[in-house]
Amino acid sequence: MTEATTSTVRLKASADTVWQLIGGFNSLPDWQPAVTESRLEDAGRVRRLTMADGNTILQTLLWRRDQDRAYSYTMDKSHLPVADYVSTLSVVEEAGGGACRIEWTSAFEPVGCSADEARKVIEDIHGRGLDHLKSLFG
Repeated sequence: MTEATTSTVRLKASADTVWQLIGGFNSLPDWQPAVTESRLEDAGRVRRLTMADGNTILQTLLWRRDQDRAYSYTMDKSHLPVADYVSTLSVVEEAGGGACRIEWTSAFEPVGCSADEARKVIEDIHGRGLDHLKSLFG
């Protein structure tokens, strides 16, 4: 199993403020430039993402805990070079409560490429979203 972890440096906003933007399972188009559309299916447990490159990704929510500001999901259908993909997105409050950081961790099996190449693909996609959050929250 290959792992990729991408995190932000300190964001100048409370964890609750950032979670309000990114915590919805259908909210990726609001902050992730790689995603242009998200549609919920199966009573909100599945999201169908349209990517900026025109590809479609299907993901299933495993769990969501607002009190922890985190959720986890699988990637069930994708053009990306990964299989058995499980990811967790979380907002971690920093001391004092006026700042936070985002942690996005993923575990997967590479498909058709090396582990390093697959990791770079995932880290690049996650990095685009986290970079956008840095531009929004400093």
